[in-house]
Amino acid sequence: MNVSAQQLCHPTFLPQVQQILQETGISGSNLVLEITENSLITAKADGGIELNQLQGLGIKLALDDLGSSYSCLAHLTNLPINIFKIYTFFIQSIESETKNKAIVKSIIFLAHQLGITVTGKAIETPQQMASLQELNCDYGQGFFLSEPMDAQGASSLIEAGN
Repeated sequence: MNVSAQQLCHPTFLPQVQQILQETGISGSNLVLEITENSLITAKADGGIELNQLQGLGIKLALDDLGSSYSCLAHLTNLPINIFKIYTFFIQSIESETKNKAIVKSIIFLAHQLGITVTGKAIETPQQMASLQELNCDYGQGFFLSEPMDAQGASSLIEAGN
């Protein structure tokens, strides 16, 4: 689930998440909140909720669009992030730009050294998928793997075990 900086900074956000978990009976460990790099920077500057509180509920946190802003690597050691989602731009040009492939390789290596899993976004071709697999990327998402679907389609896919 994507979360905006405005949501993270709202004082009722954490209680709402707690209430939703309680009402649905879903374990926090089954929920991943995606926070874009820009939203994270804004939320921190605006005094947003502590990400540690969300992780305390077992919720996994994904840093989305990694590489889309001016990342400060010093922050990575202090953030309770479980997943890096590599910015679409790097995946789209992974085969044509050796510099971008080197950046993706570095992000994956760094993430793994920090115990963080990595998702490549916007995979549209078999070549992009092959490059990410070669670089030991943990997960992928994009049209090559599946077109977007509604909740019913996703439920059917999960039930079918695909």
